[in-house]
Parts: sequence; C-alpha cells; structure tokens
Amino acid sequence: MSRAQKLFLLAMTGAIWILALVVRYAFESQHHHPPPSQLYSVISQQIHAFQAADYRDAYRHVSSGFQDRFSLQAFADLARSDYPELIAADHLEFGATLQKPGEASVEVFAILPNGSVLPCIYRLIHEPDGWHIDSTTIQRPLPSSERIGPTRL
Repeated sequence: MSRAQKLFLLAMTGAIWILALVVRYAFESQHHHPPPSQLYSVISQQIHAFQAADYRDAYRHVSSGFQDRFSLQAFADLARSDYPELIAADHLEFGATLQKPGEASVEVFAILPNGSVLPCIYRLIHEPDGWHIDSTTIQRPLPSSERIGPTRL
C-alpha cells in the first residue's frame, strides 16, 4: 500500500469518526430530557387557562394529535364535563416524572377546596414547538385524611 493510500485511509477514518460525533450530538440534543419544571409549567398553564375559562389558551397546550381528534369546542366541552374537579383545584403539587425520548409522564396532585386530593397522570409529548399534553388520566380522589402514597407511572 502506497503512502498516499495510507494517508487517504487515515483521513477517511478520521472523517467517519467526526461524522459519528456530529450525528451523536444531534441525536442527543434532540432527545434531551427537560427539567421537570418545564413539564410542570405546561400543565400549570393549562390548568390556569381552564380556571379562567380561556379554553383557547388551554387548547394550545395539547398535542397536535389531540387537536386532530378534538375541535376547540369539543375540547372545551370535554374539560367542563370530565374534569370539573381538576378545574376547581385550589393548587397543584407535582410528583414523580418519567421521561423517555420525546415523551414524559408526570404525577400531579390537585388539591381541591374541601382538602381532598385528586391524583392525575399527565402524558406529554415533545413536538417541534415544545412540550404538549397528550392525555390526562384522573385517578380515584383521596379524602383529606388519606395519606398519599407513590403512584406507579
């Protein structure tokens, strides 16, 4: 093998290594795990919009897939009929988060005016313009006298 061929082979090997590093960096930057506070903020903003009866603002926090399935009016009707306790919450407390590339689940505890706790699981997905709520699962309300244990996400 001539010296020129050896140099060419060495240069190609270096170029492949550099390309691998660039691809890895791009993949990792796309699939980073946000701080939980970023997820909490999306959920809080939607609940505050619900409480202000600003369903248009609340709707902008749901995923594009959800928006494909529900119009703004259907979403507002769903919120009023299926989530009145959540809308009436005095405040929210956040629990565990489980994150995978492009999606996250967040434990949310809505503290209701009577002191009872409404545990929920929010599923968020990452879209090009940020994190959006894809689903909310409300669990059995807990009376104020019941202690909250861990929830399996």
